[in-house]
Amino acid sequence: MTNSAETRNGRKVAKPLGVYIITVSDFVAVGVVPLVAIMLLKGNPDVDIPFLSFLLPIPAMVASVWAMAGDNLGRLLLLGLVTVSSLLMITNSLGLLAGGVVTGPSAIRVGGAIVRGLFWIGINWWYFNREATVAYYKRHKLRDTVQSV
Repeated sequence: MTNSAETRNGRKVAKPLGVYIITVSDFVAVGVVPLVAIMLLKGNPDVDIPFLSFLLPIPAMVASVWAMAGDNLGRLLLLGLVTVSSLLMITNSLGLLAGGVVTGPSAIRVGGAIVRGLFWIGINWWYFNREATVAYYKRHKLRDTVQSV
């Protein structure tokens, strides 16, 4: 039986354009950019890079592709990874500012990292929890429920 909640109601739940925009932005901003920065800093002996920094960008890129494909688990995983990555960036930046390690123009860049982290958390949680976006991600669950009845 091929009837689904999408077609039974006469409406198909289309993929919102924002899903493409946010997931591609997350792929770049939470995955590619930190990974490139880590690779560039890896050659600098004065910089100590935490091991966790190597582990977060690749799963974030995978989760963004998974969320773009329309899977709800991918959406939830992406929200979690963006949140963890951003909170680590914010915490590190606050530590650098509080410790007086950075001053002048470097302090402005570190302050910008705090703003970027807050922005990514806010935009992802806002967009991926909107009613229309959640309906898109949960469309498979509705279809499975209708087919089993």
